[in-house]
Amino acid sequence: MKLSVIGCGPAGLFAAISAAKTAPELNVCILERESQPLRWMNDARNPPALTRSDDSPDAFAAACPHGADFMHGAVQALPPSILRESLGEMGVRTRVGENGAVLPAEGLDAQRISATLLDYAKRLGIEVVTGCTVAEMNRGTDCFRIWPKSGPSLDSDFVILATGGRAGHSGWNLARSFGHEPSAWVPSPVLLQSKDARARVSSPIPVDGATARIPELSAEAGGGVCLLPNGIGGAAILELAARYSHELAARQYRMTLEVNWVAGHTRGQPTKLLRQIQQSHARKTVMEDAVLDLPRKLWEKLVESMKLPAQSRWSALDAAQLQALAGQLVSSRFKIDGRAMNKAEWVASGGVPLVELDPVSLQSLRQKGLFMAGEMLDIDAIAGGWNMHIAWTTGWIAGSAVAAEYGRM
Repeated sequence: MKLSVIGCGPAGLFAAISAAKTAPELNVCILERESQPLRWMNDARNPPALTRSDDSPDAFAAACPHGADFMHGAVQALPPSILRESLGEMGVRTRVGENGAVLPAEGLDAQRISATLLDYAKRLGIEVVTGCTVAEMNRGTDCFRIWPKSGPSLDSDFVILATGGRAGHSGWNLARSFGHEPSAWVPSPVLLQSKDARARVSSPIPVDGATARIPELSAEAGGGVCLLPNGIGGAAILELAARYSHELAARQYRMTLEVNWVAGHTRGQPTKLLRQIQQSHARKTVMEDAVLDLPRKLWEKLVESMKLPAQSRWSALDAAQLQALAGQLVSSRFKIDGRAMNKAEWVASGGVPLVELDPVSLQSLRQKGLFMAGEMLDIDAIAGGWNMHIAWTTGWIAGSAVAAEYGRM
């Protein structure tokens, strides 16, 4: 009997591996439209967060804007600690990075994660067919018939759809052909754009402790903000974008972004501090030394926005100017006028509603033998290992369920 997995992302690959390991007699094939699967996982400068270091189901549920109840149970079926053991067996060593994110180990063959995982899959006898876009699929009396855009059709007893969620992907159309109704694909932008002069930088300016707030949504997140040449990003922006993806899209990414560069401080506290600095540094220029451990380039941006004369000394600032400068520290307001385009946003909401699937096996309630995983599902979580764990876990659940169905035949 045969299982065809359509899509060779983390979900599809892990689904195939799970099925092949559990049912070695099952013929497993992956159909992938790209010529090089998982290329994006090989970026040594920006390695992906593979999962989390914490097995807490409550923490995972809290990190999921959509599908929290499902993930509360799913993470108990495949906890991060077990996932890390499995990845280690496959040759992917890991380490715990900042904020509990699990990253590839340093020196992991220039982060060649995809090659390692694909080699492991092939050792299990899994056939990976690249450059294969599935155009159509239906269910006959005995099996599914799959028609690629080019080449002959093929038959399969089981199918797992794991094509991802980007608009236009064939997986969503295939799901619709079996009566499913995927909700709209909405990306969570990696970067927000602003024409504000303070946001124009030639090199990154990260502030790890900064918080970001969208007043129109009464939404706030911490973890850091980073000014980048192509937009405003950082952990706080990623979390806001994931939790409020639909609201941001409805506003066409036009809003006010309020940044507290000195998290933990309110407006009154920096004002008091600046008065003390004024007294002790009266003869120094305001631009000379950054305050509160801020990056110097950021401090220069904030001071420049005050329209002070270039060589203004601390002694020359009046009370109103000190208060305004304190406001820049705790409440820099940026007018956001769009999102920076990214070919592969890390997080996106939308997909096949979980109510249309069996919650234990992820088998379609519309068509027996059809399973789904990864971004095919209307589940998403914030970046930093949470969202990637959804892909591994749902792939593992679907693949294991297929193997169980095969074992009952």
